Amino acid sequence: MNKPAVVLASQGFATDARSAASSRGQPGLRIVPEAVLPECSIAEEIEAGISAAIDDIIAALTKPLTAEEKSPKPKEVEKLSRIVFKGNLEEVNRFFYKRGWSDGLGISWWRSIRT
Repeated sequence: MNKPAVVLASQGFATDARSAASSRGQPGLRIVPEAVLPECSIAEEIEAGISAAIDDIIAALTKPLTAEEKSPKPKEVEKLSRIVFKGNLEEVNRFFYKRGWSDGLGISWWRSIRT
């Protein structure tokens, strides 16, 4: 829409936000880290955190759009198979755990979702 936009991300997730944006074809996404914890509901803490980030928010919103932001190129997505692994429940759990995709407690709920 040719208007700058800003994403506020908790400081602990700013790197993840940049990585996710880049992997989806938006490497120039304007992300401003802020210190408010996601679960915070204390108005004074929220106001203090946003006050600390307001100058960065204003700077990001008032900076002219880059050529990339004016004409973003859609990222080509290669079509991947939806099947990652086949095996019995124990083999699937082990496969996911070894890759860090599971905490090791088991993913048996997948079976109930797929049936």
